[in-house]
Amino acid sequence: PQKAAGNYTFYFNMLIFMMISAVSLYAFFRQAPFKVPAQYPGLDKAIHVALFSLLTGHILQWINRPAAKWAGCVGVIGFALASEYAQAMWLPQRDFSLEDLAANITGVVVGISLYWLFGQGTHSPEDHEPEDERA
Repeated sequence: PQKAAGNYTFYFNMLIFMMISAVSLYAFFRQAPFKVPAQYPGLDKAIHVALFSLLTGHILQWINRPAAKWAGCVGVIGFALASEYAQAMWLPQRDFSLEDLAANITGVVVGISLYWLFGQGTHSPEDHEPEDERA
């Protein structure tokens, strides 16, 4: 039963990651940028921070090996750079924005920070070695 729960957790995490990725891809690669209401001037950057912190935090929570965690963070930063570059090269109504890139990288830092504050130690029991109860 515990192994089956681990499989469901894996698939649930995969589904969440795919949903976050799909929203990110849609938002970053649509032909025209979203219109941000004038009464919310920082909303665009806040959305960038939120999406990239969700991507980063989810990757860190999902991956168990430390080296792979950092590779995942580097991958998210690579996605941040690539998405801005792709907007400038292939989407005529979009451009490369240093402000967006800064918000993306800020989101990665926020995701890492939240993981280190709240996410460590919340892996499933099968991720840890059993403790010796004789001690």
